[in-house]
Amino acid sequence: MKKTIHKLFWAWQFEEEEKLLNEMSLEGWVLTDVGFCRYEFEPCEKGEYQYKLEYLANSPRDKHSIKYISFIEETGAEYVGSYLKWVYFRKKVTDGECFDIYSDKTSKIKYFERI
Repeated sequence: MKKTIHKLFWAWQFEEEEKLLNEMSLEGWVLTDVGFCRYEFEPCEKGEYQYKLEYLANSPRDKHSIKYISFIEETGAEYVGSYLKWVYFRKKVTDGECFDIYSDKTSKIKYFERI
C-alpha cells in the first residue's frame, strides 16, 4: 500500500518539511519518492527513520554534488531523491545518534546563506 501527499513548502520552510517527513515516519510511513509538492510513502516500522533535507550549491547530477551525496551516504544515511537542488536523506533511528548534517556553526551558517 502506498500513500501520496501533496503539499507546498517554500524554500525557507525546509524545517517544516523535515518535520512533516519525520512525523510521517513516526506514523509508520517511509518516504520513497519526492517531486514538486509530492511525497510518496510506503509502510515501515513506526519511527524507523529520521529525515534531513539539504540544499545543494549545484544540481544533484553535478560531479561535486554526486561526490557530496556519496560522502553523506558513507555516514550511514540513505539518499532518497531530489527535487531541483534539494536532496532528501534518511537515516535509521536505530543507528543511535541524532541525524544532523551540519555539526559546526560555521558550516550551518554557510548553508543558510546558500538557501
